[in-house]
Amino acid sequence: MINGNLSAFMDSLALGMDLEVLFHGKRYFIQGWDYSNDDPKAGPHLEMFELLDNGYAGGYVFTYDGRSRGECTEAFLAAKLWDGLTFDEAEPEIEWVG
Repeated sequence: MINGNLSAFMDSLALGMDLEVLFHGKRYFIQGWDYSNDDPKAGPHLEMFELLDNGYAGGYVFTYDGRSRGECTEAFLAAKLWDGLTFDEAEPEIEWVG
């Protein structure tokens, strides 16, 4: 991982913290959340979308509702989101920017 500690990034991802990364010239925003008191049916969720140059969100690249934060994290890591690569395969080229 460029400009970041992979272990700290993985911890932040598992907790659903807001993350920004760059990959092949595109900026992505990753966020997640746990259960909501306002909506008891809303369980752990993790999503990633592209951030456009104007600061607005582009299309969703990944969205997952799971039974646990761990399940959401595993699904994210296994998905081929990075030009057909999994996170582990693309990780050396991913830059953590925020």
